[in-house]
Parts: sequence; C-alpha cells; structure tokens
Amino acid sequence: GLLTCPGCQTGFHSYTVIVDRTDPNAEQIRWYIDGRQFFQVNEDQVDQATWTAAVHHGYSIIFDLASAAASLTACANARPPAIRQRRAAP
Repeated sequence: GLLTCPGCQTGFHSYTVIVDRTDPNAEQIRWYIDGRQFFQVNEDQVDQATWTAAVHHGYSIIFDLASAAASLTACANARPPAIRQRRAAP
C-alpha cells in the first residue's frame, strides 16, 4: 500500500533504489526515502523468471526537471551580451 510521507510534495528529498547482487544466492532490491529504508523485495519472494526479468539487465534513469522549466526557458530566450570591439591603437 501507499506510505505516508509528510512534506514529500513540498520539500526536497532523496530517493534511492539499491539492487543488491553481491550474493548470487540472496539478491534483493531495497528502496529508501531520505536514507530510511521503506521497502525490500528478496529474490526468493518471486519466481526466478520474474526476478531475472526485473534485475538482470541494464537500467535507465529518468530525471524530472519540471521545476527548472521557468529558468531554462528564460535562458533559452535570453540574448547573448553585446560584444564590444576596440580598435587597435595605431
């Protein structure tokens, strides 16, 4: 079920997922919020085909940068500063 997370939508938090494959006979995935573990799945809790499909492959990270959209738009629309040229002295 859902866990309570006071302030999760109003402040910065660190989210961590660790896929622990250090022991091939006891692999696990652990989830953390702000360094506090809130969920864990052990390899022996699911069938082998499901575990292999979930863990034994490459991973991608998706970053949500929506909070920076206003500043990125401002930077994209900004004009470069005027370049002043000097004449070399004769």
